[in-house]
Amino acid sequence: MPDILCLALTDDCIARGKTIKEGGAVYDFISGLQVGIANMADCLAAIKKLVYEEKKITRQELWNAILDDFSSPENKKIQEMLIREAPKYGNDDDYVDQLIVEAYDSYIEEIEKYPNTRYNRGPIGGIRYAGTSSISANVGQGMSTMATPDGRNAFEPLAEGCSPAYNSDKMDLQLCLKGCLSFVQIKLRVAFC
Repeated sequence: MPDILCLALTDDCIARGKTIKEGGAVYDFISGLQVGIANMADCLAAIKKLVYEEKKITRQELWNAILDDFSSPENKKIQEMLIREAPKYGNDDDYVDQLIVEAYDSYIEEIEKYPNTRYNRGPIGGIRYAGTSSISANVGQGMSTMATPDGRNAFEPLAEGCSPAYNSDKMDLQLCLKGCLSFVQIKLRVAFC
């Protein structure tokens, strides 16, 4: 059954007499809308700084704390260290901002290799692209995600879109947006902070 509203609001579907899925749209792109981008950035920064650079915790200690959901007294201390001592995305900190740009850029390069199922059916597009508009999927995705190396407990919401993780942006809004912009200037077509 074609989506009539979507078909009616998309350029050229009516003129061509085709639904989006049949190749009626002028521009045909599919976006994977990712969640937890800030969590990924914060996790990478915590691991890089606290495990590899400062050697305050070992990989095994971090792994055990994650599996324990930071519930034991020893693992609560590790969680506090992850939250308080590691740089956080959304604070205009190049240390963490660069990590997310590198990680997400490699993801973008990979998905560009795979056209969508409508490739060559419409005049323009048929590709997959990266986006960050997760609407409220961050809550549902978080409900099935174990604890993470940024200190986030299991089953808590992940960060929404490309916004900083909850309560991790400590600077003013302007610096928060500047950090988000360092990320979205890579090859994103859809991004919401």
